[in-house]
Amino acid sequence: TALSQDFIAVDDNNKGVTQDGTVLYPYASLQSAINAASSGDSIRVAGGIYLESLEIRNKQLHLYGGYTGAESAAYQSGSGGDFTSRNLENSFSRLQGDGSAPVILLVLDQTRGSSIDGFVITDGNRGIVLDSDETWPYLSDITITNNLIEYNQSDGFGGGLFLSGQRITLKNNLIRNNSAGFGAGLAGSVINLQMTNNHIIDNQIQNDHGGGMFMTATGRIDSNLFQGNDVGTLAGYGWGGGAIIIGRVEDDNGSLVNEPVLLSNNTFTGNHAESQGGGIFIDEGAMAVLQNNLVVRNTSGEGGAGIYVDGAGTSDHSDLRSEATIINCTVADNASSGYDGNGLMVQYSDVTVTNSLFWGNGDDFSVVDDEHGVLGTLSVNYSLSDEIFSGMGNVTVDPLFVSSSGGDYHLRSTTGRWNVVTETWTQDSVQSPAIDAGDPASDYSLEPLENGGRINMGAYGNTVEASQSPRN
Repeated sequence: TALSQDFIAVDDNNKGVTQDGTVLYPYASLQSAINAASSGDSIRVAGGIYLESLEIRNKQLHLYGGYTGAESAAYQSGSGGDFTSRNLENSFSRLQGDGSAPVILLVLDQTRGSSIDGFVITDGNRGIVLDSDETWPYLSDITITNNLIEYNQSDGFGGGLFLSGQRITLKNNLIRNNSAGFGAGLAGSVINLQMTNNHIIDNQIQNDHGGGMFMTATGRIDSNLFQGNDVGTLAGYGWGGGAIIIGRVEDDNGSLVNEPVLLSNNTFTGNHAESQGGGIFIDEGAMAVLQNNLVVRNTSGEGGAGIYVDGAGTSDHSDLRSEATIINCTVADNASSGYDGNGLMVQYSDVTVTNSLFWGNGDDFSVVDDEHGVLGTLSVNYSLSDEIFSGMGNVTVDPLFVSSSGGDYHLRSTTGRWNVVTETWTQDSVQSPAIDAGDPASDYSLEPLENGGRINMGAYGNTVEASQSPRN
C-alpha cells in the first residue's frame, strides 16, 4: 500500500472509484478489505455504518474499529483520512447485518490468531460466529475485545456470539438485547475460555436454556456482569437465567476433558428463570468452581433462584453427575414463587460450600431426588446462612451487609470497610460476624492489613475489598 502503511484502511465515506486500502483511498467495504488482505494483516475501520455480512476464511486478520477517517470531500480532493486517531466512544464503526447471516463469520483453522476490536455488531443472524464445523483442528487463539454486540438473534445457539474452539479470549465487551433459542447472549463449546470484564445484559431466550450464556467450557470466566437476562418468560418454562455451564468439552480426540471451569469475581443479579437456576445453572455433568461471586436478587418460578446444580441422570444412572465447588460466594436476596432451595438447589450432583454467605433467600438449601430417586450431596462448612445447616464453623446470624436494598454486599466494620461510592474506607458502628469467620486454613493474604489473620466469609473474602477486623 502507499505511504508504507502497515495496515489496510476502510472508510464508507470514500465514494470515489479509486479504492486501494490506503489512507488516501480506503476501501468503502470491509469485506473488500478482507478479500484483499493477506494473512497477518491489520485492517483499520473508520466510524460509519457498514451494511455487510462478513466472512473471514483461511487467513489471520486483525480488525480494529473506531478510527476518525474523513469526510467524502477529503477523499475526493486526495487529502485522505485519519487512521491514527481512535475514539470508541464517539466514532462508531457499526457492522449491521440483514438478519440472514452472521455479521462476522470466522471459519477454517487458518483464521487462528485473529482479533476483532472496537465495533458495534448488530442485526445479524448471530453477531459473531466462530465456526468449527468446517474446521479441524478447532479454531484457536481468537481475541474479541471492546465491542458492543446487540440486537442479534438466532433460532439456535448463541444470539450475540457463538464460540467454538480453543484458547478464545472475550474481554471488555457489552453483550445486550440479543435473543436466541439457547444462550441469547452467547453460547458455545470452548477449551480454555478466557472471559473477562464483559457485561451480559438484558438478553432473552426464545426456548428454555441460558438467558445470558449457554457454555460448555474449561478456563476462566472472571469479573463479568450478568444482569437482567431472562429465560422462560416466552416459553413458559426455562432454566439458567444468568448463565448455564453445561456438560464437559471434548478434546481433539473426542474424549471428555475432566477439568472444571472457574467462575470468579462475577456478579449475577436481576436474572430470571421461569423454572430453576435464576442466577447460575450447572448442568449435565459439568464441573465448575464458583469463587468470590455475587449471586443476588435473581428470581425463578420453581426454586433454585440463586444457584441450581443438576446432573445428567438416566434410569440406569450411567450419565455424569455435575460437580460444583462454591468458595467465598455471597448468595443473597434471591426469590422464587415456587419450591425451595432459593439460595442453592442440588439435584443428582455433588456440591461443596466453604466460606460463603447465604442470606435473605427465604430458603437457602435444598437437596432433592432426581426423577429416578437418586440424591445429590451437599457439604457446607465455615459458612453463614439463614437456614441452620450442619457442618464445621457454620453460623446462623445476620451478616450485616452494608445495604442489601442498595446492592452493596460488603460487610460492615468498625475498623473499616470499602465504600463503593466514595472509593475510600468507611467505619461503621457495628461489626459483621462474618469477618474473620472463614476456614482458618484458607488463604487470606490478599486482604488488607487489620485482617485478623483469618479469611472473611463472602464474596470479598481474600480480596483487596475485604472488610477489616476489629483492632485489638
